[in-house]
Amino acid sequence: MIEKIHVMANGVKIVGDLYLPEGNQGKIPAVIMAPGFGGVKEMLIPYYAKALLKKNIATLAIDYPNFGESEGKPRQHIDIKSHHASYYSALDYLVSDTRFDSNRLGIWGSSLSGGHSLVVAATDNRVKSILAIIPYISPPLQAVPALAGKVFLDLFLRKIGFKGGVLPIAGRPGEMAAMNTDGAWEWMQEMTSESPNFENYVTLASLLQMTFYRTSSYAKKIKRPLKVILAIEDTITPAKLVKKAIEKIPNVAIEEYQETHFELFREHLNSTVESTALWFSETL
Repeated sequence: MIEKIHVMANGVKIVGDLYLPEGNQGKIPAVIMAPGFGGVKEMLIPYYAKALLKKNIATLAIDYPNFGESEGKPRQHIDIKSHHASYYSALDYLVSDTRFDSNRLGIWGSSLSGGHSLVVAATDNRVKSILAIIPYISPPLQAVPALAGKVFLDLFLRKIGFKGGVLPIAGRPGEMAAMNTDGAWEWMQEMTSESPNFENYVTLASLLQMTFYRTSSYAKKIKRPLKVILAIEDTITPAKLVKKAIEKIPNVAIEEYQETHFELFREHLNSTVESTALWFSETL
């Protein structure tokens, strides 16, 4: 069963899909999930949420402000603080709902939301378990020079009164896009077939925020059970970078696949889904 829920995050109404086990008795654990860079809650997340239902674990999948079913303007603009606020508001909701066990709440994320999950876990003690798939640590070095000119020109134009520009989220190799490697275009085509609210662009101002976003300093502070799933050939969120960020976390669990960022989900989706369900069933 899926319930539609609404919560406020930084003054903006966001929308979530609450996946609930059938015929449940007593308080149950729950996991918050949110999409990766520029994504919406109908992409990828349902596979994981449905697997958790079989373990009697609920999932609250949310759209960030300015994306999908959530309100907020400008549309398709990534605001990092609002993303974090969305997680905190989702935690508030689960804690306030008597159907859920407030001592058994987890967070899950992939790519950008994987990075967010590290930040939230380090700053909110209500989080008892974390699973991050190919989590964002810092901007991919190869993307910074290619996009810097467009991003800072956009900043200048907005400062003098022009409307901000946009950029495709995913593109083919060689095309100007936020991501054009690791099978980004093919993955987007597959994952958006059942995601009518997805739009393949973000504001250029979004990328300016990403330029300064780092999650490694937060990752070091995590005290709860953490599992990370990595793609060894990933050039967008490199496995070596993630390993360095989490190396001081005690008893962190690491699972690796010989794949690129998006090919991980095309080739090993079922394995990562099963790992997610097992992890949260054991740690919540």
